[in-house]
Amino acid sequence: MRILLRCLIAAIAPLVLPLSLARPALAGKAKTAPRGTALAVARKERQGTVRNAAKTGGGALVDGSRTVGRTTRALFQGGRGSAKSTWKANAKTTKENAKAGGRATRGAAKSR
Repeated sequence: MRILLRCLIAAIAPLVLPLSLARPALAGKAKTAPRGTALAVARKERQGTVRNAAKTGGGALVDGSRTVGRTTRALFQGGRGSAKSTWKANAKTTKENAKAGGRATRGAAKSR
């Protein structure tokens, strides 16, 4: 769980840095740029990408916790074999959801 959070933070951190830190050459222009310019639009688009990435990470955490809960239930109701098959099925679903979210985030970042 900690590793997943660290990876999520490492992926999001470059996107949420202030524009002056991300692009020092534009630091002087960022303070004087009026609203609605390309700079302001770029900042808003970057925030949308960050939100999409956070949704993906949050969804993975929720899927992971559901996997643990379902596996625990299967262990007590059906035994070890049932728990193992439940774990693998839920892990596959979690992986598919995370990959789909990652593709959506990358697509949003590239289209902006």
